[in-house]
Amino acid sequence: MIIELFGMPACGKTTYAEINLKTYTNTLQKYVYSKSRIIRNLKKIALSLNLFLFNYKKFIECNNDINNINFRDYKTKVKMKLYLMSYISIIKKIKKKKGIYYLDEGILNVIWALAYNSNISNNEIKRLLLKYKMFWGDKIIYIDTDENIILKRLLNRDVNGGSELEHDVKKDLSSIKKANKIIDIIYKNIRGKVNIEKIST
Repeated sequence: MIIELFGMPACGKTTYAEINLKTYTNTLQKYVYSKSRIIRNLKKIALSLNLFLFNYKKFIECNNDINNINFRDYKTKVKMKLYLMSYISIIKKIKKKKGIYYLDEGILNVIWALAYNSNISNNEIKRLLLKYKMFWGDKIIYIDTDENIILKRLLNRDVNGGSELEHDVKKDLSSIKKANKIIDIIYKNIRGKVNIEKIST
């Protein structure tokens, strides 16, 4: 079983997992997370290569989906490509295993990032959600946190690394509106199609 947490950056997904899901396997801690950003990126590259070697068709599909999106710059496109491919690779690995695994961000947050860092339409977001539905968690925990709380947390974060939203709000507070709108679009499109629990904080 896979439990997937979903929500905006700084909404409290990791904190929720540390308190409520600590008896389960922290998938991203096992496969991706590291204090070193270089090691994190190397792990994502290795996972993407694993997808290339063992599921070439899915690798090509992911590659084509990213190439068909106009991102803010080439660096972001590469980052999003590694993000998508590495998470698909991880989810494929854990789907074969017994036990309960959790992702404090999963494929829904990947799709959120693709949409946030581009100008894809609502229909394209919906298409990506349906295309990658087999990679959704068996249970989704949606952490719905007040926008002002998220904004305050993001402004207080060290932005050396992290999501693009963390950098953007430092320059333009209205970035949070676009980010939250995409979260709402995704939630509305998955509600009723999966076992989902909404937690408002």
